[in-house]
Amino acid sequence: MALRMFAALLLAVLSLSGLAGATERSAAVLLLPESDMDRELADDLTEVLISAVIAESNRGFRVQGKETFKTSLAERTTKTGASCVSEVACVHTAAAELGINMVLFGKVGKAANGYRLEVWRIGDGAENEKPYREMVEGDVGKLIEEMEKVAKWSLRPRATTLAFAVTPAGSSVTLDGKPVANPSKPANVAAGKHLVAATAPGFKAGEVTVECTVEIPCTATLALAKEGGKPLVTPITPPPKTDEQPRNISTGTIVATSVLGGVALLAGGGSFYMYTRMKQAETDANDLIDWYCPNGSDCSVTQEEFFEEFDPIVEGGDRDALISTVLAGVAGASAVAAVTILVIDIADGPNGTTAPKTAFQPHFSPDFTGATFGVTF
Repeated sequence: MALRMFAALLLAVLSLSGLAGATERSAAVLLLPESDMDRELADDLTEVLISAVIAESNRGFRVQGKETFKTSLAERTTKTGASCVSEVACVHTAAAELGINMVLFGKVGKAANGYRLEVWRIGDGAENEKPYREMVEGDVGKLIEEMEKVAKWSLRPRATTLAFAVTPAGSSVTLDGKPVANPSKPANVAAGKHLVAATAPGFKAGEVTVECTVEIPCTATLALAKEGGKPLVTPITPPPKTDEQPRNISTGTIVATSVLGGVALLAGGGSFYMYTRMKQAETDANDLIDWYCPNGSDCSVTQEEFFEEFDPIVEGGDRDALISTVLAGVAGASAVAAVTILVIDIADGPNGTTAPKTAFQPHFSPDFTGATFGVTF
């Protein structure tokens, strides 16, 4: 009862925070309980997430009731005849057929120190996106607070702009097989890879693949070649010749940057290896869940037996993630140090044949208790 009152209060507060209207799009939200989770709590969390989406989008979404959406899915089955809610691809197809712009579909279950949460964002520019996975430590209150983070994650921008730099001017341009009415204006596209093709009379057809991210708008640069000729390119004017000799780089700088570069490469490789181990642990954990509880219920082992295998996998993944982060820091610091030494040498070193000022020198203590290396400028 107390949980329902808290969820209802949070739902009311979130609803009142978004009074301004906007162009509404359709959405649906459904969180299913795993075998060890209370179904009533999962329904309450679905309602809280619905309210959070409405509030965070400033009422930009018209969200279906969970029972309406659940009924729509219950009327469908996968290709194997299983319930549609057992397969994300089936939910994706259902959302497209129902004309729903965005679906938040996931599962929530109990974990050793709290809860585990997995939410898929379907439609509205997120076709290839990984799900929101989180181990929420603490009580139900922490899990309810996590719903606001899920709402913000689901509503973050997933589109960008793609500009066209195609020569010759006046070429016919297509984007992912569809004609572009006005190539002089950037097109709104989803993040990811896009194919831009162009044709023009007297020129060979050409195409280019560009990958766009949300953070940085992208440009498709394409120069068509004349029939029997070369591509149209802007000639590059070589820099004027001077009598100035190239700046020398000292041997010390070469040694120092080589050593630091080697450290950066080794640490970076180690970081990537530990990262792959961490991702494998994540995969193993999910496989373990699917093995023992293939349908999200009727698990073949007890909770204690399950976590005897599950917890070591999670702990190993956390350890590998920490090691990967430390090695990545070492790699980054080494790379920055190498670049700094090189830039200082180039900036301060003399021209011509005069000896450079930068030197890489080892220093040994008189009593042979240790050795250090330093860079002298």
